[in-house]
Amino acid sequence: MPQQKQDGYWTGYHKARASEKAFFIRHVKETVRQNPPPEPVRKSRRGRPRVYPRAEMAIVCVLMSHFNLSSYDAETAAASWDLDLDWLVPDNTTVWRAHAELDMQWLEDVVAEIANACLKKAGIGEAAEADAAADSTGVETDRYEDKAKLGKKTGKETVARAKSYLK
Repeated sequence: MPQQKQDGYWTGYHKARASEKAFFIRHVKETVRQNPPPEPVRKSRRGRPRVYPRAEMAIVCVLMSHFNLSSYDAETAAASWDLDLDWLVPDNTTVWRAHAELDMQWLEDVVAEIANACLKKAGIGEAAEADAAADSTGVETDRYEDKAKLGKKTGKETVARAKSYLK
């Protein structure tokens, strides 16, 4: 007898995670298109012209870095990210070269801007940004408790900051 799938916690959890991923991808696309990466200095005028738009390749590189994908996996996933590539999908070598050409300062600035937007959507205030941490479920939380502990050797009481996990 086949096991019946029940609606419940995991269905809601999956919907929440899917909407977070969709928000993140949409926000990355908007941010990179508004702040396109700087053009690298060309060493010569020779060579084949670029096939893929620079901003779209930067989106692939940011998402590849965020989801910790190899260039092979980014090639596969790029088809599902709905980019303006006219149904062309860059191969893994093109993704790797685009990532190598990106200005690292630009990439850090874009990632910081995207992270701040995600923290804002999660409801974590600016004052608590430094205190944010992930619990065992991967949910960001800024809840900490001060607990008093006795030192084993000295017998003195010290205050330690402990993370409280979401229940």
